[in-house]
Amino acid sequence: MDRMELVAIRAMLSRELAIWIKDKNSLFLRFILQPGIATVAFGKIVAPHVNGGQEYSLVIITGITMSFVMTFCMLNISNNVMLGYNTRLFETWLCSPIGIKGLVVGLVCGASMNGFIAGCVIITMNCIILGYPVLGIIPALPLIALSSILLSSIACVIYLTPATPANAQGIVPYYVLPMANLGCVYYSYSMLPQEWSYVSLLVPMTYATEALRAAMLESTLYSNIFSAYLTIGSAIVISLLVLFYVAQRRLGEYVW
Repeated sequence: MDRMELVAIRAMLSRELAIWIKDKNSLFLRFILQPGIATVAFGKIVAPHVNGGQEYSLVIITGITMSFVMTFCMLNISNNVMLGYNTRLFETWLCSPIGIKGLVVGLVCGASMNGFIAGCVIITMNCIILGYPVLGIIPALPLIALSSILLSSIACVIYLTPATPANAQGIVPYYVLPMANLGCVYYSYSMLPQEWSYVSLLVPMTYATEALRAAMLESTLYSNIFSAYLTIGSAIVISLLVLFYVAQRRLGEYVW
């Protein structure tokens, strides 16, 4: 990747920041109200009725955070890919000094930035609501960043694989529902019956949520924090290789 591509990617990230500033009126709704209601519902209402309520509070802190990281990454990729398709903006980007790999790296970086910032804000708010030490989130921040990259890469694959991005809208529910309901968001991996634990291992969200728990306390999925980094890092490499293949196939001749 040459200097001109890096400049183009930086311009795409600057565009993302400009969109954030312009859309500041909805920040309270997206960052505070929506995740806050979910955290209160599960952390304050459900947790007291669960054995080991304090441990379950940590499950909710990390699970709600990662579910909204996924949402922010998915929405950002969706908006940018649909914009590029509907307005022919992809043609403009690809005519600039940026190749296909540089373009998808820019898309993933922009979505990851959205997911990471959202994750940092939401996990801090969750800790305050549920009385967990805020400084305890520090070891989890790098894993939020890595998980944002992973979830953004997967979302980009989903939107670039079909014949048109519009067709991806029919695929998204089959991705989001298992991620949210089988990805150890509202429960930990240790709470699963054995037969369901095997199913959960097929869902990428499981590895992200359990990585946060390994960083903040412990996780039965990971023996140590190093294994969490290794797993998420390996998944990122695989997802990016798949993404580069899909992007070359979809955008190489710009069949849209």
